[in-house]
Amino acid sequence: PLDDELVPWSIELAHEWIGPYPPELVPDVVDEVRFVDEEKDDVSHVLGSAECGLRSMVVVVNDKREHGGVLTTMHHELAHLLACAYPPDRKAWAAANALPWLGGSRAFRGGKGEKLTADQLHEAGFVSGYAQASFQEDVAELYEVVTMDPDRATKLAARFERFDRKLRMLEDWARALPGEVVLPTDPRPPTEP
Repeated sequence: PLDDELVPWSIELAHEWIGPYPPELVPDVVDEVRFVDEEKDDVSHVLGSAECGLRSMVVVVNDKREHGGVLTTMHHELAHLLACAYPPDRKAWAAANALPWLGGSRAFRGGKGEKLTADQLHEAGFVSGYAQASFQEDVAELYEVVTMDPDRATKLAARFERFDRKLRMLEDWARALPGEVVLPTDPRPPTEP
């Protein structure tokens, strides 16, 4: 449950989050978004989780000043739910990587894999270290950056060939979603109905 003062804010935030999507898309994959007010002193970002079978997401909110972080997490978790309902081509994504996925979030948090610089990660096709954790996180992390910081995604694509290939695959995947989602990095106009 949220503190009473966060309830109107969370409703406004949910409308802002859903706004750019085709009206049929989000209800097709999400039945529930739960905001939880919970103190998390040991983390520096907003936490979230998505449950594909339940078609729900949980976002941990500490206060309204985390607006951008909460919105970012909501896009990340939506990407998980979209990928469950409309799976991207896993083999094509794997072929675009210069390094393998680590085997899941626990492997990432456990320090599996070598420590890479940001440029090494981008050269290998990953938008972040966490994207290397698994196929699911790779898709969600890239989707998050494309929706929340498209300029960064475009600049990285201009510098790193593997990153550019994955960005184009993400744009094609989004266009194939119900209602055709045109991501902010996609220069192509929406198709005519």
